[in-house]
Amino acid sequence: MRWLIVLALGFFSVSRLGAQKLTGIVRDAVTGGEIERAEIRAEPSGETVFADEHGHFHLSVAPTDVCSLTVSHAGYLTLDTAFAMAPIPPSLELVLRPTATELPSAMVSARLFRPPGGQEETVGQQYLLRNQRGTFVQALEKLPGVNAISLGVGVAKPVLRGLAFNRVVVSSDGVKQEGQQWGADHGLEVDPFSVEQAEVVKGPVSLQYGSDGLGGAVEIQPARPPSRDTWRAGVQGVWKSNNGHLGGSAWAQANRRDWFAMVRYSGQAFGDFRVPADSFVYNGFELPIFGRRLKNTAGRENSLSLSAGTVRERWGLRLTYTRYVLCAGLFPGATGIPRAYDLVDDGDPRGIARPAQSVVHQKLALHAVVSPREGRLWKAVAAWQLNERAEFGVPDLHGRPTMDSSDLALGLRLETWSLNVLHEWNNGPWQHTLGANAQLQRNRRTGFEFLLPDFAIWRSGVFGLTRLRAAEWVFTAGARLDLGGNRNGAYDLLTAFDVDGQPVYQRRTEAGSGLFTNVAAALKAARGLSATDRWAFQASLGKSFRIPHPVETSANGVHHGTFRHEQGTAGLRSEHGWQLDLGADCRPSVGWKASAAVFGYFFQNYIYLGPTGQFSDLPEGGQLYRYRQDDAVYAGAEWRLEYSGNFVQCSQSADVVWNRNLRTGMPLPFTPPARIQAEAVFFLPRHPEHYLRISGRYAFAQTLTDRNEAETPSAWVLDVAIGGEWRIGEQRLQVFGELQNIFDATYYNHLSRYRLLNLPEQGRNAVLGLRLAFEGGIGRSRAPY
Repeated sequence: MRWLIVLALGFFSVSRLGAQKLTGIVRDAVTGGEIERAEIRAEPSGETVFADEHGHFHLSVAPTDVCSLTVSHAGYLTLDTAFAMAPIPPSLELVLRPTATELPSAMVSARLFRPPGGQEETVGQQYLLRNQRGTFVQALEKLPGVNAISLGVGVAKPVLRGLAFNRVVVSSDGVKQEGQQWGADHGLEVDPFSVEQAEVVKGPVSLQYGSDGLGGAVEIQPARPPSRDTWRAGVQGVWKSNNGHLGGSAWAQANRRDWFAMVRYSGQAFGDFRVPADSFVYNGFELPIFGRRLKNTAGRENSLSLSAGTVRERWGLRLTYTRYVLCAGLFPGATGIPRAYDLVDDGDPRGIARPAQSVVHQKLALHAVVSPREGRLWKAVAAWQLNERAEFGVPDLHGRPTMDSSDLALGLRLETWSLNVLHEWNNGPWQHTLGANAQLQRNRRTGFEFLLPDFAIWRSGVFGLTRLRAAEWVFTAGARLDLGGNRNGAYDLLTAFDVDGQPVYQRRTEAGSGLFTNVAAALKAARGLSATDRWAFQASLGKSFRIPHPVETSANGVHHGTFRHEQGTAGLRSEHGWQLDLGADCRPSVGWKASAAVFGYFFQNYIYLGPTGQFSDLPEGGQLYRYRQDDAVYAGAEWRLEYSGNFVQCSQSADVVWNRNLRTGMPLPFTPPARIQAEAVFFLPRHPEHYLRISGRYAFAQTLTDRNEAETPSAWVLDVAIGGEWRIGEQRLQVFGELQNIFDATYYNHLSRYRLLNLPEQGRNAVLGLRLAFEGGIGRSRAPY
């Protein structure tokens, strides 16, 4: 804890350096209304902030003679303005002009404004560039209330306030991402280089997405196309020392006479990662880690994104295609019982052997928007997704007879069709939205293993939202009606051959179906910050739901990645959640900013996987776990304190989650531990675009665990980073470097699947990266990017 004291003392000592603070509001030049979520970037400091839902922003700038601001928002011309800083100007009013040459936000998003929900966090490209972690999701862990369930360094999925899997929605390019999100070993099929802006919503989002929206959402905004008759291009690369990670991305974009096209290709490759340990203990046996490398944790990843379309005065179209491919090895024992002879170094730290997994995710989406007159908008998003997942193993190790020599243990082919339609209009201070969603999914299985049968899912819903602005207050309300269904087939698994050589089958799952009807509703009241008021408040109350997934009703097999036999329960009912969220923001003086939130959730018919007290009769099946339903409660708190001075920015944050199964009195599994994070960024006095950052995080011991779930000791990790930005002609070069876990500390991640094997997290890791971007005009001169 000594480093926390040092950081805290540094935090309050540097706060005496003072700051120059700018406040203002961003407005629409035509309507005069506020523009929420506009991006404001200050030069030469490079600090970037986003306006709140009232259009207000607060920005700390370096003490220079002249400050320049760049203000941008989809659907508006980018504004570049400069002004003298002596004296400090009063509250600024920045006015953006709408333009048909910028793709409207309606075309790439499933909403016009944020429906009632919990706390929101927005991160931009600069944040993601300076926080290079193993995956996009792990880069978000610096945000309070956000964690990641991980598998090594290449697979992770978001956890929002302790909720994960099918309770958290990930939306990319305005389309809900579908990729077997029920599995702890299934990551996000998202190119981390392609994310320009991401929004994290901690709280129910069932009004937008229907089922799966109890816990929150991560919304990934797509790249905005260039303005009329311009082009943009660039390259980006990253290297990491711990596992020899090499990654890069190249992109090009052009707009000619309101027709645009964009392309991006990214690729990454990494080897076995190192840990600060020579051995680990599993089930009472001490097993070696040769060369301190986790064998067979290497992988490769590549992705392609293509987009084309047009935007006219009253309508626009955009067609997007993405393809993501991941092939990664799994540590021996991750799909069975670890054995010493399997752990012997094979001499190839970049090779991918068995067990392994591969994922191919394709998505095709068509966005259309029509604005028949001012203040009215129709938009639709139609999408097709195909997620092909394969897990490879050796049949003999699983005690499975097979009809052929294939090493495909489990194959899952999930195909999804979806359609979202929205109508939005304004009426004075009122803003309204009516919408409808429909989705159809089909999943087909292959392989010599069995976990869940073929199934089909359909979902449909209609919803309405309304918002009223009254002075500094904004009131939002919404309701939704859903109808959905599940259907799964029966399955007989080959288990043996009789004396005559004939196959013997065992009935593992009976055919089943279910029909579900649900209602969601929410209310929210928010009072925003203004140039004169230092406080902001918000309160939301909502009712949400989740339809059971077929894996929860029809699974019956060994999920080797979790070392247990998992069994579904037919007839499960929908989960229902009642959620209360309270939040406050304060700017007590120049340079200071504080925020806090508390929340409480009550879930009826909460579905979870619990032990039965029986042992499986399947090879390496371990204890039998069955999906159950009980009432449960969640509660927690988050806070953050920030300071921006002349040449320094500091922040401290903390979050905690508590939950309880009301029938058993036990905590729920996979609950993230309480933690504290601190960071200090120092800028060069005459070159504020160059920085030095020191950051640390402390995770408290997690003793609130379910039956048969191991407790995790406390841990702290310290990182240090440097970075800068240079102009090379018309090009903009950004370079950064970071040393992660500088003391090579041995610690465990409570939410890692490798925690089940008592394997520590990645050791010391040096990261180097760069980004080079430039743009120009087509047929005319253009200012540098």
